[in-house]
Amino acid sequence: MRGLRYAPFSFAVVNIGLMGLITLNYVALTEGIMALVTGFSWLRNFKLLQFHGLPALLVLFIINFLGIFLLLIIQTTIGHFNAPLGIIIPFSLCILTIYTTWEYNPLNSLMLLRVNKNNILLLLATTLLMLIVYLITDRYSEPNY
Repeated sequence: MRGLRYAPFSFAVVNIGLMGLITLNYVALTEGIMALVTGFSWLRNFKLLQFHGLPALLVLFIINFLGIFLLLIIQTTIGHFNAPLGIIIPFSLCILTIYTTWEYNPLNSLMLLRVNKNNILLLLATTLLMLIVYLITDRYSEPNY
């Protein structure tokens, strides 16, 4: 790293880009399989918020992307300091999301029955905040080799 003069910030940006690409591929694959298995028959009746059909599928795609990307950022940020906790905490957040009805949980939008406009904005804000936290912690912490 030091001999080639790569800045730690550039590695963090590349990591974020790769996490985004992995998340994008995962969400596209899972929603594509979901659409193929149902033969697009459910798409006409699918409603999410005020959207129907294909726009609702796009909103679902965005929600799933943000939620999975948030979990990956949390895992990476915490895993930078303690690898076991980096795995345990995102799983715990997913389990807590299922069993609690706390309205300010940013992961509530990952459950179709709890989707609303405020939760989507909270999910977006939390993801952006965690991106900033990840960039700061990656910049000012010592790497574990």
